[in-house]
Amino acid sequence: MLLFLWFGTDHKVTVHNWNLIWAFPTHIIAAILLFKKKRSVNTGYYFLFNGIVVLIFTACISVLPQEINMAIIPLLLLIILRSFVLYYKITKKKKLLPNMNLEHLCLEVISLTKEVRNFIKHELENFDLSKIEHKGKNDLVSYVDKQSETLLVKGLKDILPEAGFITEEATISREEKTYTWIIDPLDGTTNFLHKVPSFSISVGLMTEGRIIVGVVHEVNLNECFYAWEEGGAYLNGTRIFVNANSKLEESLIGTGFPYSLLDKTDVYFEIIKEFVKKTHGVRRLGSAAVDLAYVACGRFDGYFEFNLKIWDIAAGVLLVKEAGGTVTDFNGGNDYLSGKEILACGKAFEEISTVIKQRWN
Repeated sequence: MLLFLWFGTDHKVTVHNWNLIWAFPTHIIAAILLFKKKRSVNTGYYFLFNGIVVLIFTACISVLPQEINMAIIPLLLLIILRSFVLYYKITKKKKLLPNMNLEHLCLEVISLTKEVRNFIKHELENFDLSKIEHKGKNDLVSYVDKQSETLLVKGLKDILPEAGFITEEATISREEKTYTWIIDPLDGTTNFLHKVPSFSISVGLMTEGRIIVGVVHEVNLNECFYAWEEGGAYLNGTRIFVNANSKLEESLIGTGFPYSLLDKTDVYFEIIKEFVKKTHGVRRLGSAAVDLAYVACGRFDGYFEFNLKIWDIAAGVLLVKEAGGTVTDFNGGNDYLSGKEILACGKAFEEISTVIKQRWN
C-alpha cells in the first residue's frame, strides 16, 4: 500500500480516495481517543493538526502537477508514519495509569508519611543506642529505619500496586518499573540516634527519569513539604516558593559532609570557606531532604553536596523545581539525580554556581 502511494501519481483519484477514507479519519480518531482518555491533550492536538495536514495534502495531490506530488507524497508518508510511532509510544507509556491524578496520589503519600512520622517520633523517646548497626564508616542504621521503610513500602504498594521500589535499607528488592517509588525512611539517621532534631522521611515517585511526586516530612517540627509535577510546592497546605534574593552576599547556604571520596574534601572545604566569607553563613543540618525542602520554602538560598544517593534527594529535587528553583550538578548539567553532585538554588543560582564551578573539577 505504501509503495502504491509512492508511485500513485498516475492514480490521483485512487490516492486521494485512499487518504480520505483511511489516513485522515485515522488521525482524527486517534486525537479523539487521546482527548477522551486524557492520555495526552497536547498529543491529541498534534493528531488533530496532522489529520488536517493530511487532508490538505490529499487535496493538493488531486490538483497539483506530478513533479510537485513527488515531493508531497514522501512528506505525507512521513507524517503518517510519525503519527503511528508517536501514538504507539504515548499509549504504551501511559498504559499503566492513563488517568493518574498526581495531586490525589500525593495526598495519599502525605497521609502515609504522617503515620510513619508518628512511629519514628514514638521510638525516639526510648531508643536504645546499643541497637545501632554500621553499614559503613559513619553510615549508621537502626531498626527504626528498617521498620519505617517496611511501613512505607506496605502503604505505597496499596497506593500504587504496579510500581517498583528503590529504597535505602533494601527491605524490598530493587526494581525499577514504569513508575518507581524512591524511599529514604529516615534521612538523618545520625541525628536521630543522637536526638539532634533534624531528620525526615523522604518519598519520591519517578517515571522516565523524572520525579513526579515528592514528599519530605520533617519529623520534629511536623512540617510536611510536598509537590507534584506541574502542581506547585507546599508546606502544610500553604504554597511555597524559593527565596527571591539573587545576591550571594545576602544568601544563606546549606551543605553536607560526605562519608567517602575524602580525596575531594580539600577542594570541597575551599568552596565552603569561600561561602563563609561571602554569604550570611553556611549551615549543615545533616538531612539532605530537609536541606532541599528549606531551599524550596526560601529558608536557604542554596544547597550543595556531593556523593549522595538518589533516595536522599529525589523528593527534594521536585520540591525545589516546583517552588521555582533551579537544580543542576556542579557543572550546571542535569546529572544530579544520581546524587554524585547536586546544587539546588533559588534566585541566587548564578552567583552561587559560579563559586562552585571556579573550584570544582
